[in-house]
Amino acid sequence: TAGVVALFGYIDSGAKVQNLTLNNFSVIAGKTNDDLYAACIAAINKGNITNIGITNGSIEVNNSNFDNQTYLGTIAASNQGKIRGCYFIQKQNIQFGITHYSKTTDYAGGLVGLNAGTITGCYLVSNMYNANINGIVGSNQGRTDSINNCYFDVNAGDLSPVNIHYAYDAVPIT
Repeated sequence: TAGVVALFGYIDSGAKVQNLTLNNFSVIAGKTNDDLYAACIAAINKGNITNIGITNGSIEVNNSNFDNQTYLGTIAASNQGKIRGCYFIQKQNIQFGITHYSKTTDYAGGLVGLNAGTITGCYLVSNMYNANINGIVGSNQGRTDSINNCYFDVNAGDLSPVNIHYAYDAVPIT
């Protein structure tokens, strides 16, 4: 089984998580001998995540010594459902809200690691550390119609550049 670190490990099709605000919420995920799914809200989402806010948040993932895949996002590590009206704002007293020590082939995004669903009206305000994190999603699997009205304010600081585009796939945010 995969390593899962999130408030909800799995949100099934038809299930809803909604109208929740988390303050001073942190996730630290480390080494696993299998794939690692790390997020603040859902490791794997196939349902609906709506109106979730994370303020003063942080997430740190270190799976760098293993050959397995890492999925990282503040809202969902892997999304196959719907995410709407969600946000993540980093803690003010730390340098980076999102830290990723893993491989370049990992799916690491500010909101979602691997997206096969839809994301609408979400935003991210966070500094990121490591060159392998993308602003909104790590990968959108080449799709052009699944992210709408989302934005991010990201600062990589002086330590390491961050891919300041929204996915590995070259798709504009609408």
